[in-house]
Amino acid sequence: MKGLLEREAHSAVSFERESIENLKKFQDSSYLIMNYAETKLLIPSPPHKLVGRPKLLQKLDEILKKKLTVISAPAGFGKTTLISKWAVEKCRDVNISWISLSETDNRASTFWFYIVLSLKMHLGHNAWHVISALENDNQYSIENVSNYLINTLNRLNQELVLILDDYHLISDYNLNKSMAYFLSNLPANMHVVMVTRTKPELALSRLRVRDEILELKVDELRFNSMEISELLTKLLDLNLSEDEVHCIENLAEGWIAALRIIAVSIAKSNDYRSLIFKSNCCNEYMLEYLSEEIINQIPANIKEFLYKTSVLPVLNSSICNFILDIDYAQEVLECLIEKNLFIVVLDENRCYLRYHHLFLEFLNNRLHKYYHNEVEEIYIRASRWYEEYGYFQEAIDFSIKAGDHNNSARLIEIYVGKIAVRGEFQKIIHITETLPNNLIESKPRICIYYAVALALSGKLDEEQSYLKKRGIDLDSDFFNSHRALIYGIKSIAALYGSSIDKQLVKVNAEKALSTIMNDDFLGLLLRAIVYSNLGNLMALEGNFDQALENFETAFYYADKSENLFVRLTVTHKTAQAYYNQGKLNLALGLYENTINILQQDESLLYPSVNMIYLGISTIYYELNETEKAYKYAEKSMSLSKARNDSIKLLQSYILLAKIYAVQGKAHDTVALIKEIDRMVCSPQLEFILKQYISDIVRLLLHVEEISLVRQFMDKYNFCDIEALVFDNEDQYIACAELSIFDKAYSDASLILEKLLLVARNERRQWSIIRILMLSAVVSKHSDNKKQAVKHAGEAIKLAEQYGYFRTLIDYGKNAGDLIDHVLKSLEEAPQWDALRRYCRKLLTAFNNTTIKETAEGVDGFDNVIFSPREQEVLACILEGSSNVEISEKLFISLSTVKKHTKNILVKLNVKSRAKAIAAVKKLDVVRKHKQG
Repeated sequence: MKGLLEREAHSAVSFERESIENLKKFQDSSYLIMNYAETKLLIPSPPHKLVGRPKLLQKLDEILKKKLTVISAPAGFGKTTLISKWAVEKCRDVNISWISLSETDNRASTFWFYIVLSLKMHLGHNAWHVISALENDNQYSIENVSNYLINTLNRLNQELVLILDDYHLISDYNLNKSMAYFLSNLPANMHVVMVTRTKPELALSRLRVRDEILELKVDELRFNSMEISELLTKLLDLNLSEDEVHCIENLAEGWIAALRIIAVSIAKSNDYRSLIFKSNCCNEYMLEYLSEEIINQIPANIKEFLYKTSVLPVLNSSICNFILDIDYAQEVLECLIEKNLFIVVLDENRCYLRYHHLFLEFLNNRLHKYYHNEVEEIYIRASRWYEEYGYFQEAIDFSIKAGDHNNSARLIEIYVGKIAVRGEFQKIIHITETLPNNLIESKPRICIYYAVALALSGKLDEEQSYLKKRGIDLDSDFFNSHRALIYGIKSIAALYGSSIDKQLVKVNAEKALSTIMNDDFLGLLLRAIVYSNLGNLMALEGNFDQALENFETAFYYADKSENLFVRLTVTHKTAQAYYNQGKLNLALGLYENTINILQQDESLLYPSVNMIYLGISTIYYELNETEKAYKYAEKSMSLSKARNDSIKLLQSYILLAKIYAVQGKAHDTVALIKEIDRMVCSPQLEFILKQYISDIVRLLLHVEEISLVRQFMDKYNFCDIEALVFDNEDQYIACAELSIFDKAYSDASLILEKLLLVARNERRQWSIIRILMLSAVVSKHSDNKKQAVKHAGEAIKLAEQYGYFRTLIDYGKNAGDLIDHVLKSLEEAPQWDALRRYCRKLLTAFNNTTIKETAEGVDGFDNVIFSPREQEVLACILEGSSNVEISEKLFISLSTVKKHTKNILVKLNVKSRAKAIAAVKKLDVVRKHKQG
């Protein structure tokens, strides 16, 4: 050991003596000194209109605790901007050196020369000694330089940070080896930062084990929605909506360069909103950037791999090998991951990947430009691979893209039955309509499922024209072997069309049941569907006892056929029948058991599960468990959107509007109702909406949106009292509610009397309760207090007996007064204890409700309570701060600011910031007066 130390000391002394002797010579004539660029050593100025990233900048402070920091991400993710911002802020307190590297710095002597030169103010005259040694340009001199640097820096009593920008350009093996040696022996006061597009070719495991390395990767550098909104606001001075920001976020995936290019495109566009929502955003600026910064620096064989695999939504080595006819795809994919080449890893084992959306678009453009003759064959090979591995939807998609219609028809025949039993009827319609008419005509199986999908989607009139356009005649001999199915289709179409033909539903259902020849899978399934259809018809007629009989039979056959979609549908319809009969516990039990089964096996999460979520949400809402109701309504809405199920989406929106009203979110309630109106664009959706029209009218009357109430009534209602049947009951209840609002009490009374008579005959407890409560309100306003208390008392007794709750509360203040009168009218006898407790529970709920019934900006302010965050936002509003300014001050997103602002306006019962400020001033006066 002693001999080793002596040799190292002798080497260092000799090195210093030699350097001093040659110092003047190198200062005068050194090639390195004569040819360096000073600008490479300057810290870049952060761009103007920079987005503040306080959390990331704070994390970078850990640089001073680590030997090495690696900031790694693809081009354009703001690496240099971020570290330069940090360096500019810290350079007053910390000694920071900067080197902007280039490909010409791969020579070891040049690389180390810039490092020495960047540190020369700290090394003093020793810097020139080191530079003189670098002129020898041999391994021995590089090792000596490294040792000398380490020893010299170790003697300094100050913190030093060396930032190496664009380190991915350093590829020389020996140079990386010397850098690894330097890092492993780095003194405690020295910290190195590498900014790179790829993983450095250095062994970093030891540093990780010792916790001596800080790493920032692409996921941390991505811009979030708040930062995107801030950037575009600063660049364009546009106040973009949440949907617009969300669309840009999904497109750019946090890629900052793309955001700036999108900003340039928006600035040059006359219609920036259509540009934002445009799916193809890879414009000339994006193409230029990707070409110059990325593609031009990639080897030809990797470019070909990228272009030809750009047809794939998800990459793995197997499909890449198959479509390219190679055997080294895994190595290429690993390389792409290591190079950070706009590739997203989708699983922990790094087996499944995808390209960044905009990069994928760019690659696809190049594929069609340079390999257009091979595209069809690539699609065909992709289709074969997907079929081989059982991914029929993807196999069909690629077969259709390849224009191979015969193969597409073959695949659809295999696949259509699989998706039919899952209830994905919109998908059946979509894939069938991609085929030419002549192919559809020759495939009876496809024709049948296509007709079923159209019928169940409620397109009766469209079904006729759709089928005729494709030369399909369900009454022709071609379909004789499928006659039972044809009758079943006609029965479904008669129920779900633009106008219901009840007789045709029954006739065709009977024909279908009488012509089913076998109880095989298809026979059992058809029986289940037909009985379910008959049950739906009975339910629409208000005959719930007979409806339940049909549903029970339908469930039996669905269970035997092991078809989960039909079982879920029948479960939902059965629970709805229980709900109308007042059997809430049975309905809730059905839904809860079904959800427990579904949660045990994620493979059972069929698209139709949204109806189960919707149903259980309705029950929880009625029981006044609004948090649970909201949770499941949100799930139903999300699934309905994902599956393009407009019927369940409409129903989810109506339920959410009711929940928002209970939560006091008046503006959200009205906005959602307006969205409901916009989305009703078919007879079937209009039919569904009419079944909920009284809910909508009541909600709008609560918030005094009278013009909107009348708009809905004119558009979706009729009031021919002689035509009263159960399936238009809700429209008549809406008419009665509006008549009460208009003080036309005799009109309301006439409607309610007829409604009550029908409901009592059919023993529909839910209908009876709400009709009685409205009748009580009419009697109250007609100064018939005795009759009002009688009707209200009967409604309350039924509601308590069957477990209804919100049905009473939702009628507002009038119902609250009546419940109070009923409570006072009850004798103190023990038999009324349960009913008295129930009345008190209802009144407590009335006191806790957040629905506002006061005029704008008037009464009720003295009890307003704001959350801590709402108080902070309100304070900023009172100061006159904009949403962006509030976002910056409180470090919250713009969408969060808007959410809190909406809640504040709702709590104050006002519609603008100016009125909110005036209301708060009034609130302060009221509170001070009460305290005084």
